[in-house]
Amino acid sequence: GVLRPLTSAAPVAGRGVRVRLARDAWDIFSLYCAGTPALIRHAEGRSLKEWAAGHGGDHTALPWAGAGREVLMGEIGNLAAWIRWRPVRSAGCQVLEAMVRPDAGHLLPALLRFGVEHLGLDADCGTRCRVREYDRGVSGPMWRGGFAPVVRETLLVRHTVARVTDH
Repeated sequence: GVLRPLTSAAPVAGRGVRVRLARDAWDIFSLYCAGTPALIRHAEGRSLKEWAAGHGGDHTALPWAGAGREVLMGEIGNLAAWIRWRPVRSAGCQVLEAMVRPDAGHLLPALLRFGVEHLGLDADCGTRCRVREYDRGVSGPMWRGGFAPVVRETLLVRHTVARVTDH
């Protein structure tokens, strides 16, 4: 889809919107941990170190996507939302990643508008956004903005249980 329907009617982002800084890694990682079920976090194995390096949320795994731009909303220690986007020149689109607290989905359009107005997010370019079923803070606004599923992925996890006896 394109972001224009989401951003054109969005309110102007208020206080607490900023470009990601190195010190924000812990807060982004905390947002990821708070919004992602434990079993999925375990399967993905994303660590604070990966978030600090700037590729912890790289669900897309597109090495040709280029450098990402990141924007946060919320106070230090209490993030409500995070987005990162990358242009994919070879495909003529951009890839958007987003995490939003379930109670803060209404903030996503304003955060996207800030990215469009100040940081080069293209509201009229085709945009791909990986949205997880459990992530209502992202899926709700994206559906209302006209995005539709194009691919469905399944994450398979194997549980291993071992009996431990003490002899």
